[in-house]
Amino acid sequence: MHPRLIVSIICLCSLVQAQAQRRTVVTGEIRNGGAVSEATLYYYPYGEALAEFPVSVLAAPDAAGRFRMELELDAPRVVKFMYGEETSLYLVPGDSLHLSVDTEAFDESLRCTGTGASAGASSYLAAHFLRFADPAEGLMEDLGRQLEAGDAAAFGALLDAGLAARRRFLDSAHQASPLDPGFAAYTRAADGYWHASLKLRGPLMMLGNDAGRDRPEYPAGYLDFLGTVELQQDAWVGMKEYEEFLAMRMVHEALQAGRSGGEALYQRMWEASGQLLSGRPRTVTRANLLIVLLEDAGGSQAMQFMKEFEAEAEIPEVLAHLQTLAARLAPLLEGAPAPGFELEDLKGGTVSLADFRGKVVYIDFWASWCGPCLREMPYSHELIGRFKGQDVVFLYISLDEDAQSWKKAVAKLKLPSPQLRAAQGSGVGEAYQIESIPRYVIVGRDGTLFSGNAERPSSSGIDAQLQAALKQR
Repeated sequence: MHPRLIVSIICLCSLVQAQAQRRTVVTGEIRNGGAVSEATLYYYPYGEALAEFPVSVLAAPDAAGRFRMELELDAPRVVKFMYGEETSLYLVPGDSLHLSVDTEAFDESLRCTGTGASAGASSYLAAHFLRFADPAEGLMEDLGRQLEAGDAAAFGALLDAGLAARRRFLDSAHQASPLDPGFAAYTRAADGYWHASLKLRGPLMMLGNDAGRDRPEYPAGYLDFLGTVELQQDAWVGMKEYEEFLAMRMVHEALQAGRSGGEALYQRMWEASGQLLSGRPRTVTRANLLIVLLEDAGGSQAMQFMKEFEAEAEIPEVLAHLQTLAARLAPLLEGAPAPGFELEDLKGGTVSLADFRGKVVYIDFWASWCGPCLREMPYSHELIGRFKGQDVVFLYISLDEDAQSWKKAVAKLKLPSPQLRAAQGSGVGEAYQIESIPRYVIVGRDGTLFSGNAERPSSSGIDAQLQAALKQR
């Protein structure tokens, strides 16, 4: 079972017409509860990428580990129950579900009882996890070997066998104890989209490992499965597996024109989503693409797509979220003026971003306590060497609060000047919206942002990105 820090939520839309909201009750008892203070039920109605809209209920178990939660539902949903670890539950409006779990063997001990379809379906989800999620490491290892070998046929055959095993598992469970028809349809679809998404992903990953090929190569008959996968399915909006498949399908369609990335790839993905999808599936797929583009500081292209999205979006909450995100990220989009700053350097002097006007500035936001930041530093030294003598300034800005820790790390890593520190209160982290590090920014010769979320020093694309910035006048 995955840790509580990373939560995968899936949402089930009813196969029948949605009804008025009805109260669903989840009670339970937790043994060996430990230090966790609250149990949680929640889901994301529009999928993981649009996680601004969680529906959640919290409850604190009593001294005996008992709890009670009530959730208003207008249709059956698959939600997550989390108490340190997590599991999926199927909830039907009006049902009562009772859980029993021992945290020392969370998955193995989970028992679901109660009224209606919720208990049987939730028990199936727990059994499905034990059967396929834990042993999946072996399948993923086998798939990884075929990826390294570049054997798409063997990769596809492994996935076909995996899907067949899931189908047999569902049929056997349904025969032993009939499942709710809506739930059976949902889980069959989820397994199918899991298979389809990975089957598309494999050759795309092989393309990334082979610089000599311009587009993915598929063995004869490899893509026949696409004819059996339903692309336009309003009922599955919010299902993780469905939305992952839609994203992979758009990438697949875009790469049929060749490997070229950047704006051209995004443009082809946007066009494919418009040609192949409509309604809610198109709204969510394009929203997910826009989120990626906005967070990558996509500039004018993001704004162009945003105007089109505003005219067509069919989910008001999703549109409102994208508008808010676009407004927040606008100051860091390509072409916007780079936020200015004056910061103290190692010698006690001040350095301003304006000091480097006329040169390309590659800013590295880091800290002495940030492991991923430190792992990038050897690559940073190599990158500096490759651009020696060119108009590129490599500017390091530490977010360390403790000046001595910063200075010791600079000396240990033998980092070149200029070295600056932006402690809390400097406003630099807020101006550049630094929510996690390492973070890299490229400022053009004219003082505008070339990239508000640039490639890392270890990335294969960083040299081309800096060369493009140097050519821009």
